[in-house]
Amino acid sequence: MTAINVGPKDGLAFIPPEKMKLIRDALGRGGNRSGLKAFVNGDNYLFAGSQLGIVKRIIWIIPFRYLDFVDAEERVKYFLRNEASHFPAGEIDSLKFDNGTVSGKLAGVGIQICGPSRKLHLNDSALVNLDMSFFPLYAVQKRMNKLGAIRDFFDSIASWRIMAGSVHVISPPDLDSIYGYFPDIVKTILSEPSLIHTNSPQPVWVVRDQAENMLSGGGIKEAFEFLTAQTKAYTDDPYLAVMREIARSQLAGKAPALDNLSRLCKKQAIACRGIVDAGVMRYRSGDVVGSLEFFRKAVELEPGMHEARLELAVALYDLGRYEEASRVLAASPDLPGWVAGLFLMGDCAYKLKREDTAISQYEEAVAAYKAAGGYRLDPREQAGLERLRKLYEKEKNAKGLKLLDGLYDY
Repeated sequence: MTAINVGPKDGLAFIPPEKMKLIRDALGRGGNRSGLKAFVNGDNYLFAGSQLGIVKRIIWIIPFRYLDFVDAEERVKYFLRNEASHFPAGEIDSLKFDNGTVSGKLAGVGIQICGPSRKLHLNDSALVNLDMSFFPLYAVQKRMNKLGAIRDFFDSIASWRIMAGSVHVISPPDLDSIYGYFPDIVKTILSEPSLIHTNSPQPVWVVRDQAENMLSGGGIKEAFEFLTAQTKAYTDDPYLAVMREIARSQLAGKAPALDNLSRLCKKQAIACRGIVDAGVMRYRSGDVVGSLEFFRKAVELEPGMHEARLELAVALYDLGRYEEASRVLAASPDLPGWVAGLFLMGDCAYKLKREDTAISQYEEAVAAYKAAGGYRLDPREQAGLERLRKLYEKEKNAKGLKLLDGLYDY
């Protein structure tokens, strides 16, 4: 089967053989399929599919304009080296550009990398995975609003002739809540393709798009006034309600906004993410202390939402409350395999001058990172690696230093 992967992530993060065995067991006769979520996610689902013999070919539709330039091949390769899963240099170097597509093999499976305007020739059944985080990036590249970007995308893929039932609409857990309305629009278009060709989109779509543009552009007061009026007209629209409360949270109404988002969270998962986003906006504005109550509430309502737990721990860490940050992380149901959480726990121990504990936490983080198959470490995690290297050097631990060989290339 051909998998058409629409989004910024390749889905080909490595899964170790022992975990692939567990996946095969879960898929076998009488296996517990509910446990698959512990091993398969948006970062590695295509790797799993290829290893199981389900996915024979991947067409990866990226939201970036790399393929529009004369040096398209080098731009795509640079992207793969720096932002995608950790592929061997030889695999990346072997990819070739031809006729608007960069093609070759990654993780042992045939892949074509192109943009949505590329005409696809499908000779077998195809499964389309449409990641909603595609559209904010695509809109920036095309210099359009989000609604315009969605329409442009569907216009571009009209020749694919993909059946709606073969499309999986994916909302990644880190998708900002102000984009929470994307799946509703996309699913409606998939069920009624003629809607994309109308000159007048559904009025509520336009209202959502206008509200998101105001919030994204920093017009908080303007957005709140607009949304207060529009939620009176669209009383049952959860996306407008969430955006209204996010705007309110940045003004004088922090407490009522948190109460309202908490009530909405019990009915709409996007509102739970909205609590985190409201906290992030507080944090970025410099109100780190004010962000804490939003992050705490999100963790209280959704203990398994590791984005909320990590944001809370980072805010506590930045306030110098290292013990508290470490406790928040240690209570996560995602341990022991949570790479970002383990690195931050190591940072907390390092700041508390508990060097043995720091080394232990960092080593757990490195082990979890290697087991996850490798990806681009963020600056905080890279700083953790550097601290671990210095601790090994202080102890003259040659074996430990060897453990870090190659990690700086990721």
